[in-house]
Amino acid sequence: MFNDIIDENEEIIAVLKPNARKFRWNVGLVLFFSIVVFNTIVALMVWGIYEDGGITDICSVWLTVIIAGGVSLLAIIKVIFLASLAFRKRYYAYSNKRILIRSGVIGVDFRVLEYKLLGAMTVNVNVIDKILGGKTGSIHFGSASSPIPHTGMNAFAFNHVEKPYELLREIKKAIGKEER
Repeated sequence: MFNDIIDENEEIIAVLKPNARKFRWNVGLVLFFSIVVFNTIVALMVWGIYEDGGITDICSVWLTVIIAGGVSLLAIIKVIFLASLAFRKRYYAYSNKRILIRSGVIGVDFRVLEYKLLGAMTVNVNVIDKILGGKTGSIHFGSASSPIPHTGMNAFAFNHVEKPYELLREIKKAIGKEER
């Protein structure tokens, strides 16, 4: 999976796949809240126009609501399809030299972070991780050029991984071996 970007004298220590259940929950929650917000805004706008007399018949209101529902359904199908493509290509690895992330939807993209540039690491176990049993979480890696933002969005992150604390210890061991 990572052979195209492995350097000479570099050895992959472990390859990881995100937890499918946590990945689906994350996509589902984002979809749910996005659709709720979108449909609420559309409903309030249409109802406001109807109440102000801008729309004179209730059929136009229902037609607008049905169209918004159809748009929402298409968005759900599109996001689920794209998320399944993204999940198939998502892998994380760490070697004796760096952190590697393989991702993509249509093509394959790679992101790497050399251990010598690594400045910070954090583990995030959120409410959904706890609800799903507390065995998943995310590890965020930061450097001077790509710090760990407060929003949790990070270019260098192992998202939805099993046993994140144990994994972080293993990665720290690999970093320690590289520094010698």
